[in-house]
Amino acid sequence: MCTLRTPSLLTLPTAAPVMSLRVPVGKSRIQSLLTLPTAAPVMSLRVPVGKSRIQSLLTLPTAAPVMSLRVPVGKSRIQSLLTLPTAAPVKSLRVPVGKSRIQSLLTLPTAAPVKSLRVPVGKSRIQSLLTLPTAAPVKSLRVPVGKSRIQSLLTLLTAAPVKSLRVPVGKSRIQSLLTLPNHSPSDVSGSAPTTW
Repeated sequence: MCTLRTPSLLTLPTAAPVMSLRVPVGKSRIQSLLTLPTAAPVMSLRVPVGKSRIQSLLTLPTAAPVMSLRVPVGKSRIQSLLTLPTAAPVKSLRVPVGKSRIQSLLTLPTAAPVKSLRVPVGKSRIQSLLTLPTAAPVKSLRVPVGKSRIQSLLTLLTAAPVKSLRVPVGKSRIQSLLTLPNHSPSDVSGSAPTTW
């Protein structure tokens, strides 16, 4: 297991296999936290972030296969949390969010296959990809999606806090993944999968 630690920018050369990356960040302002060049296979990325303001947290170039991304976020304000370019296969994304305000949580371009999305959310306000209104408990949502193109990733009605989202996705191009209709909280609460 190779573990790299750096307080600022990290660049990996071409064809450098890395099993794990852990990049703690202080209170500095960083424009690009991590850049992986082509043909650099990475098994796991763990990027804890402090109170810094970051313009681009993670950028993966073409043909950089990533098995897992774990990006815990604190109280920082982030403009673009994660951007995956074309042909960057990702097996899973786990993005826990604290009390931060995030403008764009996740953007997946064309031909970026993603198997699953797990987005546990606290009391944060999120403008894109996930919008949580005020209160009424949903413990877990599991929404398998086919190869369809969907308009909105997630819209929750008023009074519906969500603890966890697990969204397995196929190889489709998705503009937005999930829209919840006007159901009562009992329709979607609990750990049982919800499937359309």
